[in-house]
Amino acid sequence: MQMDIITYLSGISNAIYAVVCLLCGLQLCFGIFSQRQHTDTLLSQLMGTCLLVMCGSAVCYLLSDLLPDLGYWYRIGASIDIFVFIGYAMMGYALYTNNEPSKGKLLALASPFAVCAILNIFFPEWLTILFFVAAGILFVHYIYFGVAIQRREHLLGDLYSDPESHSLRWIWTAIGLFVGWWVVSGLFLLLPSLLPWYDVAAFSYMSVLILFVATKVNNYKQPVRLATLQEVENENHNHNDNHNENKNENDMQVRLKVLMEQEQLFLNPDLTVEDVVKRMGTNTKYFSAMLRDEMHTSFFRMVNDYRVERAKYLLEHTDTKVEVIGESCGFNSRQSFHRVFVKATGKTPSEWREG
Repeated sequence: MQMDIITYLSGISNAIYAVVCLLCGLQLCFGIFSQRQHTDTLLSQLMGTCLLVMCGSAVCYLLSDLLPDLGYWYRIGASIDIFVFIGYAMMGYALYTNNEPSKGKLLALASPFAVCAILNIFFPEWLTILFFVAAGILFVHYIYFGVAIQRREHLLGDLYSDPESHSLRWIWTAIGLFVGWWVVSGLFLLLPSLLPWYDVAAFSYMSVLILFVATKVNNYKQPVRLATLQEVENENHNHNDNHNENKNENDMQVRLKVLMEQEQLFLNPDLTVEDVVKRMGTNTKYFSAMLRDEMHTSFFRMVNDYRVERAKYLLEHTDTKVEVIGESCGFNSRQSFHRVFVKATGKTPSEWREG
């Protein structure tokens, strides 16, 4: 009786896992179910493809439960999952390279996972070992990419007007959840009495992990070019307090003031340093140096100073709702508006309106 219940629950959790993979995959690849607000990125295409393929492996697992005499369905599903690790490795590299990965390095990343998947086809008895080897290689990749990406977090204020929306700190949560999957698997191996429940726990856990990562990837915005990131990174690294003013920098400040005060570029909630540099006809290196050495600010602070000043004016001279004012001034969310406004003025928007 208990085994019947376990088999039933395993089938239910497997079916849910398949549906999660299918729906999230379709959303990331084709933007169905909701209106996409941002340009599709390589990252979303990679993960969407991975999830659609994983939906196929989930179907194989379902067939292995429905047709237990045909054990090869389970092996096919496991082989598919090992191949999918290639896509997840590519995702990490895409994040690391700001959506501009090298094709040669992508192939190099794919090779160990491809070897594991091919070996599994010819040596099915090695399935468990090969699966955990592939998962271990993927884990090492993400630790490396995670550390490298974390080191860049302090640069976001020099690149984006809304750094929080471009933060990749969530990668560490995903890595933690991935480690949690290893812990759960280890517990089931150490406690044989729990082993019949392994599929139920594994499919449920992976569904939660997929939903978390898919949500983050779906909200991932097109980053600045890798060359721009490297220019700002090098400029910060080579920073010299005795920086000699470029003869054009005063003109650049005037042009920047025109763009902000007259053309109001700051109203664009997704404004990046590339957008401003392009309009000014300069390059990121000189622009970043000007902000830091001449204006003693960062791109994030400069843009949000204009947003806060406009918000203060609207709060004082109109009856527009606070949340509408935040959106109309270029803030991506009410929380972001509230946080930046309080930091700049020491008061909440409502307190400022009340005087």
